[in-house]
Amino acid sequence: MVGTAAVSPFLVRLIFHKLPQFAGDEADRVPFALTWLAPPAALVWLTNELVGLCRACSLDTFGTFPAAFAGAETYMFKKLFNASRNTLEQFVVFTATTLAMVSILPLSDLQLVAAYSLTWCMGRLLYVACYAAREDLRGFGLMLSHFWNNMVVLTWVTLNFALPSLQGTPPTSFSTSMAGRWLHRR
Repeated sequence: MVGTAAVSPFLVRLIFHKLPQFAGDEADRVPFALTWLAPPAALVWLTNELVGLCRACSLDTFGTFPAAFAGAETYMFKKLFNASRNTLEQFVVFTATTLAMVSILPLSDLQLVAAYSLTWCMGRLLYVACYAAREDLRGFGLMLSHFWNNMVVLTWVTLNFALPSLQGTPPTSFSTSMAGRWLHRR
């Protein structure tokens, strides 16, 4: 899991450099954030839809669905339900973090929101797949989606905006911070 947490910032950086730079103005910040909240929201919907399909299926008539997932009382259904619930919980944190990022990042760095969104989706897909296959492997997907949003972004926001404003000093801009310099280095 520690290796996955170490890979997460590099994956975000790689995606950041592959995406086109944000070309809008200040008024386009929130629509841009909502655009990049759509893929994670679709992923949350998909996991909830899978849970609904499993619940609707009986063990006798599971159709194209694997029999191990069919029915609300099976062990695999409960694992899928837990993964879906955790994805929904993490989506709430992801949404709050995305809106915080889009409000404080300079316009030149807003593609970081898109990179963050894609990384979160990859992590959540890995989490749900690993949770269904082998519970002990779910940590890889959790760290890929959880490490970046909860640990890195929220710590950076706290250290660069919340604490300086409490101390009466101006906050550090993202571009001049250590994370911003690392992200822009080629």
